[in-house]
Amino acid sequence: TRRYGEGDPQTLRARHGLGNCLMDRKDYTAARVELEAAAAGLKATLGPAHEWTLAACSGAALLLSQMGDLHAAVAAYEDITATHIVERGKGHWRTLHTRAKMAQVMVKLGRVHEAVPILEEAVPALRAQLG
Repeated sequence: TRRYGEGDPQTLRARHGLGNCLMDRKDYTAARVELEAAAAGLKATLGPAHEWTLAACSGAALLLSQMGDLHAAVAAYEDITATHIVERGKGHWRTLHTRAKMAQVMVKLGRVHEAVPILEEAVPALRAQLG
């Protein structure tokens, strides 16, 4: 932070990376602080549609899921998906991937009837695009 400053995108990316590491260690409280700060800061400096912002928001959504806050995780994935659709289109691999992650959380919530059609669309399209 001394080099770039607290609100610089490079610092915020580092906080995103730290949050991911903390999440891997299951230190969810500390991870949440870092991931939420990174997502909010990147949104403020680069905008909500920037790929770094969306990556940080996705990390925060994954953390919510791992912490068991499944409803909040689905809502976060819905927001990220909406941004991807506007910026990249419904068929872009990042949009499809985010929708698939959202569907996985829906399954955990027992919302299988909603998740299955999303996965039936997303998985073959991802295979076709990514191999």
